[in-house]
Amino acid sequence: MFDSNSYMNDMRDLIQSGRSISMIVSGNSMVPFLVNQRDFIYIEPLPGKIRKGDMCFFQRTDGTFIMHRVCKSSETFDQREQYWFVGDAQPVIEGPIDREQLFGIVTKVKRKGKWITKGSFWWDFFEKVWIRIIPCRMAILKIYSFFH
Repeated sequence: MFDSNSYMNDMRDLIQSGRSISMIVSGNSMVPFLVNQRDFIYIEPLPGKIRKGDMCFFQRTDGTFIMHRVCKSSETFDQREQYWFVGDAQPVIEGPIDREQLFGIVTKVKRKGKWITKGSFWWDFFEKVWIRIIPCRMAILKIYSFFH
């Protein structure tokens, strides 16, 4: 047994120091793209620019660690970058999240045993199409689960 909060704090510190890490997916908020305890994600330090569709880690103000997809970004009047996030299996958008709360970006995933990156069909589908149909997701997921 281990303390997951301590583990996530250590993971964040490693990434912020410039290291890249891989970890197994925990949770169902990114279904159907990523499945709990089946898939792996590869996390790297944040690049200069974060874009709509990117999967990033952030820490909520209550200390909870989250990895979701960017669905919107903006700049405040005082030049602070802010982001809004949503899980692939969720209809609710969370934000604004300040850039300072972000600490890692997912650059590849091991999905069903195969590593995939930006440019693959499923990566691009979820990054470019799925992120734009948030209001329809629940109906699509119901149909998907019926046939799956």
